[in-house]
Amino acid sequence: MHLIDAVRGPLTAVSLLVLSLYLPLAAMIYTPQWYTFQCDWIEKCRTAEHFEPRAAAEELTTFFRHDGKLEEQPWSDKEKRHLTEVRGIWDGLAVTALIFAMVLVFLFRIRVAGRAALINAVVLVVLAAGVLPFFKTFWVDFLHPLVFDNDLWSNSREDLSWYFLPKPFFRSSIAAMVGTAIAIDLALAWFLRPRRRGLFR
Repeated sequence: MHLIDAVRGPLTAVSLLVLSLYLPLAAMIYTPQWYTFQCDWIEKCRTAEHFEPRAAAEELTTFFRHDGKLEEQPWSDKEKRHLTEVRGIWDGLAVTALIFAMVLVFLFRIRVAGRAALINAVVLVVLAAGVLPFFKTFWVDFLHPLVFDNDLWSNSREDLSWYFLPKPFFRSSIAAMVGTAIAIDLALAWFLRPRRRGLFR
């Protein structure tokens, strides 16, 4: 029991952090509405004539859910290989989120979770402030070389992704994901706050 008490705080914080980020991420990647909403705001996607954005969104999200293939829209072979890699990452994140959800249920204590949620919100604000102003460097020079051991992710004008999934799409997606996670953590911190005097005593 002493060991469980020792790890309860850190594991609760990590579990909440993973879940608060994964929930908005899953809502984005597995439903077409976010893709079409973004396309309406990104000029080169909105004005592209060689593919249908809504059909591409449906096809991509269906592919990520393992319910279909990338066949109808003009995805290149390189894109199909890369998106298959990405789908594997999403599958791994889903399993990871499920594991942390079980950890959270097992270790859950109101005061510990409330404190962890508040700390997570602060951490996410700091990370967002450090990453978003330098998003291109983070996205191109750090994250992709770290995650992928190839250059299949690098798009050109011949690729559908160059129009449908440009860097502004990912920058605003990450901003929305982190913003939603911060809102979730702050809501949890408020909802789980002690009803007596003192903050998370």
